[in-house]
Amino acid sequence: MGNACDLTPNGDDDSDTIDNLADNCPAIANTDQLDTDNDSVGNACDLTPNGDDDSDTIDNLADNCPAIANADQQDTDNDGAGDVCDSTPNGDVDPNDLDGDGILMT
Repeated sequence: MGNACDLTPNGDDDSDTIDNLADNCPAIANTDQLDTDNDSVGNACDLTPNGDDDSDTIDNLADNCPAIANADQQDTDNDGAGDVCDSTPNGDVDPNDLDGDGILMT
């Protein structure tokens, strides 16, 4: 077919009917071209489809500290907050904080 009639003159490696130059994920079929975090990488190929604000390669929704890079996701006290964001990374051991919420009782 001649390029004037060809809908994908630059090829369509993943057979999703999107021209390779316009496809935000040319290796994996994704006709919807969904790109949740608007980083020009389609969700089908994006390791962080919900964004990676701290550039630690962990998706924001899975990151236990999305504002500060912590690729190891260490959470010593298993409270869901990564150690780099946690004001009490070794656990809440202050005797004045009886309920473990990080707020000291006076």
